[in-house]
Amino acid sequence: MPNEIKRTGNERLDAAMEDLLTVSAAGHGNTTLYDQVISSLSTLSKVVRKYYKENKDDILLFDEEDRGPAGLTQEALAELKQAYRNAGTACRNYLKDKGETRDSGYGQGRLYTIRALSQLISDDYDVLSRVEPKPGEKVTLPQVLGEARSAEIILDDPDSVVTVGGAMNVRTPVQIRQKEGDPVEGFFTGFETVKSLDDITDYFLRKYKDTPMYEILTAKGTGRDDISSMLTKFNNVMVSVEDAAEKQGIVIGHDLKQFDRSQFRKVFYTAIARNVDLDTAYRIEQDDALTEKYLEFQDDVNRLYSTWIVNTRSAKIPEGAEVQKRDIGMSRMAELIGAQNVVANTTKARMRTGGKTVEGIFQKKVQNSYDLRHLKEGDPLFKMVNQTGEVGISAKALREISDLQVLDYICANTDRHRENQLYCFKIVNGEIYLDGVTGIDNGLSFGVLEPGSIRPGSYITKPENMEIIRRETADRIRDLTEDQLRFALQDLNFKEAELKACFNRLKELQNCIRQGKIRVVEDKDFKRERFSRLGRRANYFFEIKDLMQNGKKYNYRPQKAGKDIVYSPAAQVQRNEPRKQKRVYMPKLNRQLQHLTAMLTIMDFEDSMFHRNSGSYDWMRTSMVQVMTKLRSMKRTMKEGKPVSEEDRKSLERLYRQMNHAAAEYVNTHPGKKKKGSMGGNRKEFATVMMNMAVPLKEAKPTVHDTSFSEMLGENGKADRKDFGSIRKEMTGDVNTDLNREKGKENDLLIK
Repeated sequence: MPNEIKRTGNERLDAAMEDLLTVSAAGHGNTTLYDQVISSLSTLSKVVRKYYKENKDDILLFDEEDRGPAGLTQEALAELKQAYRNAGTACRNYLKDKGETRDSGYGQGRLYTIRALSQLISDDYDVLSRVEPKPGEKVTLPQVLGEARSAEIILDDPDSVVTVGGAMNVRTPVQIRQKEGDPVEGFFTGFETVKSLDDITDYFLRKYKDTPMYEILTAKGTGRDDISSMLTKFNNVMVSVEDAAEKQGIVIGHDLKQFDRSQFRKVFYTAIARNVDLDTAYRIEQDDALTEKYLEFQDDVNRLYSTWIVNTRSAKIPEGAEVQKRDIGMSRMAELIGAQNVVANTTKARMRTGGKTVEGIFQKKVQNSYDLRHLKEGDPLFKMVNQTGEVGISAKALREISDLQVLDYICANTDRHRENQLYCFKIVNGEIYLDGVTGIDNGLSFGVLEPGSIRPGSYITKPENMEIIRRETADRIRDLTEDQLRFALQDLNFKEAELKACFNRLKELQNCIRQGKIRVVEDKDFKRERFSRLGRRANYFFEIKDLMQNGKKYNYRPQKAGKDIVYSPAAQVQRNEPRKQKRVYMPKLNRQLQHLTAMLTIMDFEDSMFHRNSGSYDWMRTSMVQVMTKLRSMKRTMKEGKPVSEEDRKSLERLYRQMNHAAAEYVNTHPGKKKKGSMGGNRKEFATVMMNMAVPLKEAKPTVHDTSFSEMLGENGKADRKDFGSIRKEMTGDVNTDLNREKGKENDLLIK
């Protein structure tokens, strides 16, 4: 590699950067954007190499003076992530608006290799973003980049798991044992997709077709709009029920099957009569079987239809999206603006319960905090909401509320009510002070909410309603670009409209900061600020102020005995689980190598006859040589009786794809028919063969049929020209046979 890009020790990254530098040879012109890619890769290579230094016992991170092994510190982690972000952003800038093809072979090669680099950088960054080194723990960078992309939680007793949360957010509290130190407590939530309205209406029609509820459900008809209209009415029923229950002190609960039937008339009868009709209310109340089926039906309405309304209409989240990934997005955005502490740390995870594995997220519990859903007598939060005098607030709490309202605006979090945040306190001279807030349950974010479509007075504070912002937060937001934002969120499968809306909100906030419409305040000066200066109009933080001044109006009661959160014991999160290495073998490896060697021999012979070489030809030949080099290396590995690793398989697939692209580019840039046997004709025919070549991968016994090249090559290692027609026919036939045989099987066996 050139001096500006060093080998890092990370084989995948080194190989990808070497591919780029190889394909960028032959004096191809460099644009400013390409120079930025090389510059950022140079910085990335230096930073990664810095933390890939080798110790005689193990590969460990070292401090700057090389005095011995040290753990992956927060400073080192921040430096690594910044270098990865910058490199990813530079790659994205280069790829933007480039299209799928270029006019020259090397231009096409650059596009391909930079796309591959961009994906690799994104994968490594995703792993780095989840690392949380503990004091005294030694974590190596090779170990980190070799991890699987999600943690695993193994429950001790899957049958005794207790869940918490409402219909829209069922979570499993888990307590994960650590080798050293206290257990880690948090909440696992499985991924759930926003269902379509068609799917929801079909579900109700199927489930309740042969029940007494079917006649009520289809009173207006069986069309989608008819069913949706009835579901809307019953959704409004639950709103009325919750209001009536709160006034009368009746506990509803999240599972209506457990509801006390003796209380039905007090809360449900009137609500059904008001929102549906009196006859329906009377029928349901008088028939015990219908009452029981109705409560099951209402549970389904709360779980499915109400959730759909909140997701698609309030939060503007598209159907088909995975809601829980938005918690991860909020956590990453908080890091980008330097506000990591204002939302609960959330990472990708999977939970194993017996023989079943569920993909989802793990949200760490915020220590020394309190929430309104689980009040206890004697807790500071319970005292705060049950006193008439105003509670004080610290400068730290004001800073965090300021950061949280900024973050909620950028991410369009539409659900930041008083119960979706945790409260921290400090006591000074016997007086309670609110000392911090942390946002939780951030799934209703990143919807398609443009700045102009956010309702005044909602849970989102618009920039024109913000009065102050932290200096560090303002500086980071000013420097944040669309590419950095996309890079941080690109693996979460957000829709393009959501990403665009997010960046438009960011631009609106940046403009307000640059124009001085929001006053920038240093951290030390927040002690002179007042709560009222956080915004001009009613939004979620004024609910906090209400709680502080007179929380009694919300009528919060202490949790009953035995209702504490139960954390299910679990094994340690497997953060260091290596990526799986499959045993992959290639019985036809020698045959592919023979074909390529024979073609290369003819091509090099034609070079000696002064045939003019184009840029696309140089790229095709370089790609061809790289494939052959890799095949020879893998052949040696197999002869030693060792299996071919998954990493080698992916590397070979990548090289084959590059060769396919290069060969296709040669064919495209050399139109028209060439006479067979001519120099140009041979090259084009070889290119046609190579653009269709695929790696013949399949699971097999570790045996290799080793044959010599004597049948194809002469004594001097040159192909016999008069026999090459039959060789070419044999090669083409083999390739076509392989392609037909593999068609319809595993997609990853073919090079697209």
